[in-house]
Amino acid sequence: MSVKIVIVLCSVLGLGAIVVHGLQCYDNNKNTVNCDAGSARQTVFAMESAYNVSSQYTQNSYTCISLNQSFTNGEKLFVRGCTFANTTCSSKLKQNYVLRSNTCKTCNSNLCNGAGTSAINMSALIVTFILGVFGKSLLN
Repeated sequence: MSVKIVIVLCSVLGLGAIVVHGLQCYDNNKNTVNCDAGSARQTVFAMESAYNVSSQYTQNSYTCISLNQSFTNGEKLFVRGCTFANTTCSSKLKQNYVLRSNTCKTCNSNLCNGAGTSAINMSALIVTFILGVFGKSLLN
């Protein structure tokens, strides 16, 4: 019986940790960042060279973005991070910027903007491990 309580507590605590941190995204250096106004401004600031976007947005809704583009003027733009929800792949380009190649994705789940490595939800891994170790006693 106590094993079941431990499993339930681990599950609840693991899910609570996810909720407390909010949305998390990868940045250009493959680090995990918590989405907030500061991290979103940094991402938008990196996009300002080619896009008509402003890092002065004050929105409280965020999304992850992964943007890899090249332009006919020879410039390239690679941005990965957390951004304001109204900054999307369809944001308007500045004049003189014409896309040659475009890979852009926005998403709303933790670490969904890929860093070239597998993202593993630690709480799910812990719960799976506990269930594997104590599974037989749960079935009895």
